[in-house]
Amino acid sequence: MEQILQQILAKLDHMETEMKQMKADMVTKQDLERFATKQDLEKFATKQDLEKFATKQDLEKFATKQDLAAVHRKLDTIYEQVARNTEQSAQIAELFTRMDKVETDVRLIKKLIAAE
Repeated sequence: MEQILQQILAKLDHMETEMKQMKADMVTKQDLERFATKQDLEKFATKQDLEKFATKQDLEKFATKQDLAAVHRKLDTIYEQVARNTEQSAQIAELFTRMDKVETDVRLIKKLIAAE
């Protein structure tokens, strides 16, 4: 079980790294301000040429900072769940050990009582 949890943690770390890279690669409003405006482009290109560019609706399909923040919150929740599960696994293992010891003690007590 611990091995599975380790694998989950490794995958989560990999996902977090990928999300950080995606976030770093995203274009911001400041980045777009350096580009030419529609009026600037109309001076150099025809409307038919401009229709080939991405529209506002096309850009809305990309992940936003809010989308990434939501994914990050979910990732944090998963980390917390994995930590809790790990703690519970240790507690369960300890309970099984205690239970085995109690069963052994009960068997010994029964043998002692039967011997008397």
